[in-house]
Amino acid sequence: MLERFAALTGDHDADPDALADRAGAAAPFLRSTLRTTTNPTGLAAGYKHNVIPDAAEALIDVRVLPGTEDEVLAEIRRIVGTDIEIETVTRDVGLEAPLRGAWSTPWSRRWTPTIRAPPWCRI
Repeated sequence: MLERFAALTGDHDADPDALADRAGAAAPFLRSTLRTTTNPTGLAAGYKHNVIPDAAEALIDVRVLPGTEDEVLAEIRRIVGTDIEIETVTRDVGLEAPLRGAWSTPWSRRWTPTIRAPPWCRI
């Protein structure tokens, strides 16, 4: 992906973040696709505001680069230590599908011949 974006912008900077910055408003989205990201999506503990709970639960959405799932899980286990139980609720891999089909083929034919940098790119 980075090579194709570099070709579109003409900027072959070795720093992926600097290259993503060329995308203007889309830079944060592009930067998040270059690394593992985590987002806490749920926290639960206790039942009363004045009682210290004996347990707590956190749900964290972890998005990893393809092929790094096991490595990332091992790193998370190392970070949290042995006192915290980790349960994988959903484990999936990112999928990429070709742009083909009754709906998408006309669009892909229209856009494929002329690949230009999107208007939001600062070139």
